[in-house]
Amino acid sequence: MIARIVVVVGLPRSGTTLITSLLGARQGHLACYEPWNQNATSAPSPELSPNELCEHFGLVVDDQTHTLIVKETTVDFEGIQWVKRFMEANQARCRVDLLWIVRCYRHGYISFIEAGREQWGNSDMVLGHRSYFRWVSRSLRATRLLQELAEQTDTTTFSYERLVFDTESTLREICKALELSYDPEMLDFAASLDKEQVRGDVGLATEPKPVFAKSVQKREHQWLHARGDLALSGAEKVREELDAFWERINASACFDPVDARKIITPHNGERIQLLADGICKLDVRREFDSIESWFEFIRSNKQLTAEKSRAECVRMLETQGFQHQNRWARPSETRRGQGNVREGFVFDGMNSRQRAVVFEFEQFLQESEINPNDASIYLPEYVSNLANYFRERYPGYVGSEYYDEDKADEKLKRIPREDLTQLSFRQDSYDCVIVNEVFEHLPDIGAALKEIRRVLKPGGTLLSTFPFLFKREEGLQRASLNADGNIDYHTDPEFHGDPVNKQGVLVFRIPGWDIIEQTKAAGYARVNMVFLCKPSSGVIADGISGIFVLKASKPAP
Repeated sequence: MIARIVVVVGLPRSGTTLITSLLGARQGHLACYEPWNQNATSAPSPELSPNELCEHFGLVVDDQTHTLIVKETTVDFEGIQWVKRFMEANQARCRVDLLWIVRCYRHGYISFIEAGREQWGNSDMVLGHRSYFRWVSRSLRATRLLQELAEQTDTTTFSYERLVFDTESTLREICKALELSYDPEMLDFAASLDKEQVRGDVGLATEPKPVFAKSVQKREHQWLHARGDLALSGAEKVREELDAFWERINASACFDPVDARKIITPHNGERIQLLADGICKLDVRREFDSIESWFEFIRSNKQLTAEKSRAECVRMLETQGFQHQNRWARPSETRRGQGNVREGFVFDGMNSRQRAVVFEFEQFLQESEINPNDASIYLPEYVSNLANYFRERYPGYVGSEYYDEDKADEKLKRIPREDLTQLSFRQDSYDCVIVNEVFEHLPDIGAALKEIRRVLKPGGTLLSTFPFLFKREEGLQRASLNADGNIDYHTDPEFHGDPVNKQGVLVFRIPGWDIIEQTKAAGYARVNMVFLCKPSSGVIADGISGIFVLKASKPAP
């Protein structure tokens, strides 16, 4: 049974494959190379145990195997996040350590370009201003990500140069810091290397050789030859700062977790917030005041409507999880219902649409500078998970349901009853009114908008979700009330589920972009449809990838 995990991280061409091969050569150790990068589109869940991860990649675990060396080289957010979550998921199962190898950044750039051209088949990768600027920018971000990761766990840090110049003593120091027993057989790693499993260094995967330091002199010579041209790219100052960080690492054979914390503080104190940045490049939030501005936006952001990118994003959320309220929504804690993604992707009782509403409400609090404990909030829902969320966190929450008093049982009658077109609250009562999936069921949306405006405080905000015809200017009238109070059906009747009505609730009108003018006509000062696609927070939908939220403000005095 595997009882130890050592996670090896670093930038590309920094020696992660080498140190993984050295550590993996010891009896009882097993190496897993780049579980994220082997196939990022179908990376295994970070919740896998070390034995399950080995089984996933066909690695043989025998009775002697006790330590798994997991190597991940990356400059992107997703790979580093996978590592963090894998470590978190296994901390209760076994001991987990982080091993970070840092290479001289100027040499890393030279090596990266050469490997890209000669080993990875990228013939357009050449030394020059453009590639240098991109390399330095990505290296800075990746280093900060790794610094933040290292701040949060026991991390042993060392330099590639120390390893290749004095392999045996450096390897001894690494093993000592990790509390692993050193064995000379590690130096003869080529004899036991499983070439088919190696990822990251083509040379090691094809013709592994003893460790040597000639590459350091070679890269420095190449750097001195190219530096004059590269210095004009505008990235030189940043690269010098990165190399200054490397020099601090290179000053010792190895920094154990205690000493490493003294040198891993991010430059300029900038934090990346590993779990908050986003698991997917689709993250976007925009406000639109017309269908024209929406069409203009979506024409240049077609990935938001592409079935392939949306399906891939959903798959990532289902297998990798996402961030919600400073918590990792583990895949095992996420429930995918039978319905669509907007309504059926549930974590902690809330679906994607509800998470979007929470996000927008928090945006409102920040913009209005209202203390959460002082915020007065009304939701015309009382028994939903979203209502429970607000009830538990905001003292100023008030909720209600709408039901037929003549048919209600005693339990239901104990719940406050409100009609959105005839609210019982005084004028100027609430900082925010949140109405979700209700407007489409009202015979007169305009009357509800006016009544909500009445009970909002000056400067207060209405947030609302509803089925939205984002491709149409005009909404779809499915039913209406005639002068006699009876229902006229303009299409086949449509009913939606309701927590207090088993029969469901009839849909009268599904809004289109004309809801903006209708809201303005009800007296609101600023009205927009907010489009929120935030897979990093579990906010995603079908068809258009995101959730639309109506945001309207009552005029301030």
